[in-house]
Amino acid sequence: MSKYQHIREAAYLANMKLPKLNLVIFTFGNVSEADRDLGVFAIKPSGVPYEVLSPANMVIVDFDGNVVEGDMRPSSDTKTHAVLYKHWNIGGICHTHSTYATSWAQALRDIPLYGTTHADHKTVDIPCAKPMHDDMIKGDYEYQTGTFDGAVNPAVRKFSDLPEFIAENLDPARHKRVAMFCTGGIRCEKFAPYLMQIGFDEVFQLEGGILKYLEETPADEMLWEGECFVFDERVTVDKNLQKGTGPDYSQRHANAKKAPYKVKE
Repeated sequence: MSKYQHIREAAYLANMKLPKLNLVIFTFGNVSEADRDLGVFAIKPSGVPYEVLSPANMVIVDFDGNVVEGDMRPSSDTKTHAVLYKHWNIGGICHTHSTYATSWAQALRDIPLYGTTHADHKTVDIPCAKPMHDDMIKGDYEYQTGTFDGAVNPAVRKFSDLPEFIAENLDPARHKRVAMFCTGGIRCEKFAPYLMQIGFDEVFQLEGGILKYLEETPADEMLWEGECFVFDERVTVDKNLQKGTGPDYSQRHANAKKAPYKVKE
C-alpha cells in the first residue's frame, strides 16, 4: 500500500461531499488534503466526473507543484494549492465555484460585509481580484505579487541569473532604452552599470525603488498593480504602504548560493 493512501482517501471523501452538498456542478471545484510531514498533498484529477472518482484517482503533488505519484493530470488549480501549502500552515483546501461568490466575481465587485456570519470569519469586505491578462494566466501568476502594467517579467529565480536573461532576450542594437525597477532601488543601481558596459546606451531606473514610488505617487497617477514584496515581517505592502494580504511567494530561504557574475573584459 502506498504511503500516501491516507491522504488519498481523505481527499476523495472530502471531494465527494462537494456535489452532495450542492457546492459544485459538472467537474468544477476540488478539495486537496496535505501531509505536512511528507511535504505532499493529494488533489482531484482534472476533468474527471465526480461519479467515477476513487481514492486511487487522487494525484499526489509536492509543495512546489510537482507530481510525485499518480497517472492522471492534477487539477488546474494545483499550483494555487501548492503555493498556499508552501507558505501557510494549513492541512486542506476546498475550492468551489459557488453560485453567489461567482456572481460577485463576474461583476468585478467585492463581497460587502452585510451580516454577522460574514463577520465571524472576516470583518472587512472580501476583495475581488483584478481581471488577469492572458500572459499572466499562461504564466506562474501565483508568484506575481505585483508589477507595473506592461512590464517585462524576466522570471528568474535569482538576481545572478539576470545576465543570462539579458543575453537571450535583449539586444543593444534593437532595445535602445531599458528601464528597471526593484523594491528599494539598490538592485537596479548594481545592475545598471553592467547593462551600460555591455552596450546599452540609455539605462533608466526607478529612483528610490517601488516603495518610494508608492509613497510619492498620487493614486490617480499610479501605474503599479497589486502589492509589493518587502524584505521584512510584513511580506507584502499595498499601495498605501500598509501590510498586504499576500503570502510569501519569494525564494528567500530556498535559493542556493551562486557565484557573482563577472563581466568579461
